[in-house]
Amino acid sequence: MAKKNAVDFEKGLAELEALVTRMEGEMPLEEAIAAYEEGVKLHKALSEALQASEKKLQTLSGAREGE
Repeated sequence: MAKKNAVDFEKGLAELEALVTRMEGEMPLEEAIAAYEEGVKLHKALSEALQASEKKLQTLSGAREGE
């Protein structure tokens, strides 16, 4: 299960990077707005995944210190 989350994160990050690259080129305004909206959604999802991972690492570190 953890492997799936890592793959999902990597896939999402690759999608965001590709989106940014596309947006650096020329595109119609409506397409740029839609791409920006998608980028915001991806950024939020990736940030939440990183926060969850950080929390899990802190929990594991705390459990290890308590041993």
